[in-house]
Amino acid sequence: MRHRTVSLPPSGEAVGRVLLSYITAPFSPGFEAGSANHSNLWECSEIARILRGMGYAVDVIDWDDADFVPKRRYDIFIDIHGNMERLAPLVGEECLKVVHVTGSHWLHQNRAEYERLSGKPDLLMFDGQGIAHPSGLGLASHLGVLLDKASLGCAKSRLVGEFKEPKQKRGAMRTLSFERRKVGVVLRTRDNTKPVFVSPGHRITVETAAARVLGATKGYRIPEPTRLADVEAERAKRERRR
Repeated sequence: MRHRTVSLPPSGEAVGRVLLSYITAPFSPGFEAGSANHSNLWECSEIARILRGMGYAVDVIDWDDADFVPKRRYDIFIDIHGNMERLAPLVGEECLKVVHVTGSHWLHQNRAEYERLSGKPDLLMFDGQGIAHPSGLGLASHLGVLLDKASLGCAKSRLVGEFKEPKQKRGAMRTLSFERRKVGVVLRTRDNTKPVFVSPGHRITVETAAARVLGATKGYRIPEPTRLADVEAERAKRERRR
């Protein structure tokens, strides 16, 4: 994909220049802010509009543009994702650098959701990996340790490890091994259906994690907590499209 740089002049007398690493799409010919199908498109155009109104010329690049190299002096650099680390040294020490995080942060959001629960659960079940991870510390392990709760990961696909296919009957399982160590099991939760990948996160054994997942499946491939969360997420997305 070819990226571009969109240069926008200030609305009045120039006071400086800003590099905005976000999205260039809102500045394409024919784009109307009211027709934006994602809030990021509107937000990016609003940030640029406000900065221009303050007297700044604004250069806009895409957040995933790994080829852009600044050839101008910038007073402010704003980035929403991964360009900050690469470009910060190139814009100089005197440039004000702003990280504007637009998405959810896995640690903050999960901790916040946990704190909102009126009754704290005895076990946390994640749609992700526990110790079956390249670092041995997947989402289920990380959150389990931080919250000091028993946790497990039940993933729909393998991230690491080797295994033999379990038999086709519900409850059949095979060891998931990574670097000569047992990191979980490949568990069949429904007859003749793809297995799930279960790994302990924190304060739970592989065997107990597998038993908890199997006990939480009710005629479906994935356990009820994950299935109901998926159903609710799809419902919310449908309502948002209306």
